[in-house]
Amino acid sequence: MSTFLVVLLASVVISTLRLDAIGQRVVARPQVLVQERCCSIQTIKRVVGCERLAYVDERKCRGSCTSAQSVKVITDGGIDNFVGPQPTSPSDLFQSSSFLSGAAVSYYFDKAIPWDRRTAHTIKVPSTCADIARIKLKFCVKASLSFMAINDYVYIWNPQPGVDTALWYSRLSDLFGTWGRNRNACHEATYLPGDANGIFNYVNTYRELHIAMQDDTFFDYTQLTVYYDKTPKTCQAKSTWSTHVPVLLHTGWTKVKVTHDLKCDCDKVQPPPCQRQGYHQVFYANSIFETKVDVGRCVGTCTPFYGFESDEDRARDDTAVQAAVQAIARGSRPSIPIFHPIKNLICQELRTHIEFIKGPNGGQCVEVVDRCDCRGRCYRKDHFEEYVEVIKGDTGIGERRRVFNVGKCAGDCLGKDQVCQPGSTYNAPSFRLRDGTLKVVNIIRYCTCK
Repeated sequence: MSTFLVVLLASVVISTLRLDAIGQRVVARPQVLVQERCCSIQTIKRVVGCERLAYVDERKCRGSCTSAQSVKVITDGGIDNFVGPQPTSPSDLFQSSSFLSGAAVSYYFDKAIPWDRRTAHTIKVPSTCADIARIKLKFCVKASLSFMAINDYVYIWNPQPGVDTALWYSRLSDLFGTWGRNRNACHEATYLPGDANGIFNYVNTYRELHIAMQDDTFFDYTQLTVYYDKTPKTCQAKSTWSTHVPVLLHTGWTKVKVTHDLKCDCDKVQPPPCQRQGYHQVFYANSIFETKVDVGRCVGTCTPFYGFESDEDRARDDTAVQAAVQAIARGSRPSIPIFHPIKNLICQELRTHIEFIKGPNGGQCVEVVDRCDCRGRCYRKDHFEEYVEVIKGDTGIGERRRVFNVGKCAGDCLGKDQVCQPGSTYNAPSFRLRDGTLKVVNIIRYCTCK
């Protein structure tokens, strides 16, 4: 008997050991899974000072707003075609509700006897850091042999203190068309945010759903499918409170401002707006002419907003624009259709300039992005032309530099045979060049697809 005990003890010890890379025995330690905390107020240590460090406590919003799962299916009772019975599990709060308190209750799936019992169950949704996007509820029921089953109802209940009422209920004969003894059927419904009965909001808030049957019909199973919100979100402070606390630094006692977060919530991660982003390109690599240039590029999203419907509207004179703005401020419709909700905008290059890069064969011109903005597919882009104007005055002949934003059309058109081209132009006041010729600069007002 003692030999058996020794062998058993040795097997237990060996099972807890493993060999490392060099053949030494080391104790196998159990893996501990650390679950990330959900978005909440947590106390952190903030370092202050330089030569003498000090620490102050701050309450900050920290934690996750996402879920590792995108869909969770919770099936209770077993999909077994009314083979059982299997126990239900109504919560203590549900059992103390006015619907169940003092009533004859059946605590089983698949059990039809005795009759005149209210079958109740609470579906528990696993707690996660993410909000719920939508839920789908399915349940299958069967009437007992009682002729009174024709009057049975199904309920979804809110047992919260001070509420204690049905979120939704229905007579089974209304839900399935007809109902009576020994009949069975299944019902499936999807609930989205803002549903009229508040079922979605209740599940999203309390992470449970209370369902019951009254009183000669029983459940085969209940199935709740939960679709979690996968929208990227971040834990943000909704309100803060600041104070000053004394801290001993190398210069002596001083007061440091500490800001505490009071309320946290998960906000959607907003995509970056349309903006210029650095984008470097290398020209004539691995040669004496190798040059690195930040040519830039336009990235980001464009959200719909009220503004100019097109470059044509943008080009209208200031008087008409001001009149339209005043009309909108008075609550009346402007006489010209300038301001409209603009959609389908694209982050486009609005202004560029040309840089000359020296190369083995003379070099090349490189277009560099200076500014980006949200525009339509076909749009007017900044383009500058520079001239030297000759001016005759009482003191003689002088010169001055003239720069015009003549613009150019960029983008594309959806139409097969359409081209993005100037829709309207105008001439700037003429002037004389050095050679005496009269210069007329044509400026593009807006671009359109023709």
